[in-house]
Amino acid sequence: MRVVDKEQVTEDILDAVIRCKYEAKGGNVQITQISSLVGISDRTLNRYFPDKELMIYLASLKMLRLSSAELLKEYRARIEPGMNGKERFLLLVKTQIDKFHSESMNALMFASAVATCVDTAISKKICYPSYDNEVERAVVSDIEIGKLDGSVRSDVDPADVYCLTSSSFNGLAERIIYLCNVGVSDEEQKKKLLCAFDDYLDMIDCYISPKRL
Repeated sequence: MRVVDKEQVTEDILDAVIRCKYEAKGGNVQITQISSLVGISDRTLNRYFPDKELMIYLASLKMLRLSSAELLKEYRARIEPGMNGKERFLLLVKTQIDKFHSESMNALMFASAVATCVDTAISKKICYPSYDNEVERAVVSDIEIGKLDGSVRSDVDPADVYCLTSSSFNGLAERIIYLCNVGVSDEEQKKKLLCAFDDYLDMIDCYISPKRL
């Protein structure tokens, strides 16, 4: 008799939800699609996740954690020797921008997953989960380095910068989704995206930079 690894099946189901949502461009998916992808029956899937809202919530949370891990991996690979704190922090932001811009579906899935986690946390009265603790630590570290080397204002609170960054990532994702669906030409869309990115970076830069005399 074959022993079933229940934890692995659970992860396989969540991975299947993510894949199906991606293929559906963030839209609704059917239970049959998910169970078929995993290779189990609908009844078996229902035993693992009788609460479908919770299943989508956990899949969204997993996707956000994977996205955060990928962001940090790419960011760390792009750090150059001699960068000051502000440069390191802005590189982190630029890396996220590049992830969203290179494939608008990344932005769509990110914004959709955040919305799902917020809505489910509210409806089920559970604490909103933290999915980017490592990103938060990277932001705080970069800001603290910047305060020491003078590239960041001494009165800037690293926790406030993290909150600004975290909320802005979702706003940026939604901005990209909007600009990719307003029916403008590719060239015009590119120009508007670049302007949005520049405005976003300028806003953060102004918030943390030492004031000029």
